[in-house]
Amino acid sequence: MESRPPAPLRPVTPEERARREALLTLAEATRRLSDVVARTAVGPEVLKEAEADVRRATAALDAAHLGGPYSHLMDGVDYDHPSLTLPLSPIIGAYSPVRPEVELWLDDGRVLGKARLERKHTGPPDTAHGGVVALIADQLMAVVPWTLQVATTATKTLTVRYRRPLPLYVDVDLEASGEAVEKGVRARGAMSAGGVVCVEVEAELVVVSFARERPREQPM
Repeated sequence: MESRPPAPLRPVTPEERARREALLTLAEATRRLSDVVARTAVGPEVLKEAEADVRRATAALDAAHLGGPYSHLMDGVDYDHPSLTLPLSPIIGAYSPVRPEVELWLDDGRVLGKARLERKHTGPPDTAHGGVVALIADQLMAVVPWTLQVATTATKTLTVRYRRPLPLYVDVDLEASGEAVEKGVRARGAMSAGGVVCVEVEAELVVVSFARERPREQPM
């Protein structure tokens, strides 16, 4: 599931655009690496060589850092591109090196999506860990307010019902919708594999402001 940036929401220099394109593919390669590590059957010599290569790459990448929220990879809120509005989300972030292969999009007042969980997400044999499933469910609910043009919400309650195990290496369909309520949004959704609902989820989300509060004055 490949992510490509839409037209930027603020000016981006050609150098920064090229860096971001390279970072997108590096993040994808890192995710691929993490699953291969969980499945590999190669011998110790190959493993040691691979470890040395990974450590060299880590040292090279650690030479310079970006600060700020989302490492300055977020240009603004774009309701059509959740993966770029939440660029480092551990579930859908386009630049996240740790996320599962999950993609969400908005369609006619609903959130739709696809997911594919791998060996690194194992819980019971050949099925996804319930904690990983809950993370996806939480992110699915968090995007529902966008269908109502509300971006700044936080999850107040989350209820996940595990009806069936979610298999690995199978395409999972995601869908959710919601409605505005006092001070927030009520959302509901499902995760299905092979046309069978495996997980149901409900959530309450409240509108919040992430603006930094002014420091309180100290008493004299």
